[in-house]
Amino acid sequence: MVDLVTVCIPVYNGEKYLRECLLTVLNQTYKAIEIVVVDDGSTDNSVNIINEFQEIDTRIKLFINEQNLGLVKNWQKCIELAKGEWIKFIFQDDFLSSDCIEKMLHACIINEVPICICSRDFIIEDSASVFLKDFFVSNVIKLETYYPTPRKLIPSDICIIAKHNLLVNFIGEPIVLLFKKCCIEQFGNYNLDLVQLVDYEFALRICLNSESFFLPEHLVHFRVHSNSASDNQFSNNLKLVKNQFVEPLLMLHEYNFNRYFRILKRNYGALNLFKRIFFFYYNNKSSYKLPKELENYLFERYKGLQLIKFSIPAYKVFNRLKSKLL
Repeated sequence: MVDLVTVCIPVYNGEKYLRECLLTVLNQTYKAIEIVVVDDGSTDNSVNIINEFQEIDTRIKLFINEQNLGLVKNWQKCIELAKGEWIKFIFQDDFLSSDCIEKMLHACIINEVPICICSRDFIIEDSASVFLKDFFVSNVIKLETYYPTPRKLIPSDICIIAKHNLLVNFIGEPIVLLFKKCCIEQFGNYNLDLVQLVDYEFALRICLNSESFFLPEHLVHFRVHSNSASDNQFSNNLKLVKNQFVEPLLMLHEYNFNRYFRILKRNYGALNLFKRIFFFYYNNKSSYKLPKELENYLFERYKGLQLIKFSIPAYKVFNRLKSKLL
């Protein structure tokens, strides 16, 4: 029986690059695919473009959200609608090499793993900010640096790198993954409380709990431009607070208290990891003032944060006693 792969394309005002994206999906050498396109309330010509392609290929299924769900919820919606055993994301401004799905699926089947990771190229548009250009040209940490040849990875292989890159995505964007849909049932979906680190948290979580295969071939192509999520992360003060304070805090929380990160906690050292989150919160809580509603939500949703907060008075008492003894 041929394995069905669901290609998930979340769309929002993507008319500029959408045709190129869809063409690369239709031209895949692996043909047993369904193409789930979920439009999140586009106001441009995106839906008309998708309708045009539906007339060319019946594998395309268009779904239009009644209201805007936002980035990560729309990813989840794509997965919910998928009928395939395998999930392959591609975003509206990115594209796939023609043999991408064939090679990634073959690697999974031959090596009997539920996850394949490939390398990617960056297409950096002139409109991208200087910061983004510099980051993607010079500062991206890549899995291929550690594993330059094709390789089956066990969780400890990923863990060795992750313990030195707790808050740096060395795996890559969602488009570098092909994974079995059952991974969602086993290890959970994308975390709705994250945006900038949401792809890293998910990829790291599933790869720390299952074997995977790494293909150091550039089978996907990630576009960086002024309208990309990466280039709009600091567009207002609340986004700055979330990016610089909330997201790292939640990642560190998950490493400390989420059972799916136990192997990382064990390898990093439970006490060292607790110190990392405690001092991150202690040193930054005054600089990044959280809106009360957001603070209440986070401390209710992530119970470990209460332990961190309640540890502060004891830490202050300890410091006072230490200074008197000295």
